[in-house]
Amino acid sequence: MIIAVIVPIFLLLALGYLSVKCQILKKEQVEMVGAFVIKVALPLLFFQFLASKDLHEIWYFEYFAVYTSVTLLLYGFSFWLMRRQFRNTSSHSAVLSLGAAMSNTGLIGTAVLTLLVGQHAMTYTSLVVIIESMILIPMVLILAALGTQYQANLGSLVKSTILMLFKNPLFMGVMLGMACAIFEIRLPIYLDQVFAMIGQTASPLALFAIGGGIVGMSLKYVNLQSSYLVFSSNILMP
Repeated sequence: MIIAVIVPIFLLLALGYLSVKCQILKKEQVEMVGAFVIKVALPLLFFQFLASKDLHEIWYFEYFAVYTSVTLLLYGFSFWLMRRQFRNTSSHSAVLSLGAAMSNTGLIGTAVLTLLVGQHAMTYTSLVVIIESMILIPMVLILAALGTQYQANLGSLVKSTILMLFKNPLFMGVMLGMACAIFEIRLPIYLDQVFAMIGQTASPLALFAIGGGIVGMSLKYVNLQSSYLVFSSNILMP
């Protein structure tokens, strides 16, 4: 079971890597594939899946509460660690702590979970997108802005953050899908089929884009701070 899931993942990563390494595709073209996944395929995948369900099928309060609690706990501890122990500024601490408390939901998470549990993955990842989009990322942006602006207007920061959310296709795909489930609005059959077809490309294209994006990257240095961030996101959070 595990091998049957892991092998296709690494093959897709390798295919993306070799496509760029062998100059079949340019790295910029692969980056555009990644942008298509995040801005088009994934939002439509979430929207189509959620809109086709009843609310009780996609809303798990216990899962939402536990994931939110762990995320905030890890973020708070990491912020304190980055600020007090590693002596970063408030703004740097706010951004660095994100690496300790946020998973790669959009590309890796959705792709791997879909291969593991099929369409059920959309239920869990959609809840994670809500947590990250509505709670974690706005909090990070506000803390980072407050750290760089001594007389920052909190009201304007909140307003700009909310506007940013409504410009995020992934967030809007989840929220509109949830709204359809709440109000029992069903998509027209042909539109549902088109969205489903596009959404099905999200997982393989995401892995392909990640593989291509690795080309040219190198490990600059490893220190205690970066080691903690890797440990937190890959060990503590799971």
